[in-house]
Amino acid sequence: MSNESGKMRSEIAQTMALDKVRYSQVWEDHRVLSEGLAIGPEDDVLSIASSGCNALAMLLAGARSVTAIDMSPAQIALVELKLAGIRSLSHEDFVPFMGATDSATPRLSVYEQLRPQLTPTSQAFWDTHHEDIEGGVIHCGRFDQYLRLFLEKHLPKVWPADAAEHILDAPALADQKRVYDTECDNEEYRQLLRWFAGKEMIAMSGRDAA
Repeated sequence: MSNESGKMRSEIAQTMALDKVRYSQVWEDHRVLSEGLAIGPEDDVLSIASSGCNALAMLLAGARSVTAIDMSPAQIALVELKLAGIRSLSHEDFVPFMGATDSATPRLSVYEQLRPQLTPTSQAFWDTHHEDIEGGVIHCGRFDQYLRLFLEKHLPKVWPADAAEHILDAPALADQKRVYDTECDNEEYRQLLRWFAGKEMIAMSGRDAA
């Protein structure tokens, strides 16, 4: 992993705040990358680090090596922490530490076990972001919190309470479409989505004004 933010001259790198995790999960399908690139054992892959999900997925797809770069020290710190957890924790301990389930062990105590594996820059980042660790780092991203706001605060106003469950329980794509068409696709939802996914809202709450 590499962070070259000090050498970059791009306009966005100079204007966007880089002191917070923006993406704690990747929202694109890793299979599109792995299958589209036809990754094999002789491939050395260069990837944007982001939250690390796709970079790690390409390793699992069989790449010889993956080099993850990012202009954001916060994203590099997140990937380093995930890697430290993968190397040192059992699956049963890793999942709750990340925040996918409740954790019986205080997450900060787990972080202290992992901290020596991080670079000094990433240690300094997480040492000042304990609240993100306590809440589970897969939830700390600005964009992830933006989507959660939509899911928890706004969507219940325009969808029936069990609509999402009906979609997820549908056995086939055609059944999912039928549920969406009959239960979810209403004018109030469309107006809400246009507003929430609009440029102003995304700049203010989802990504960055820059």
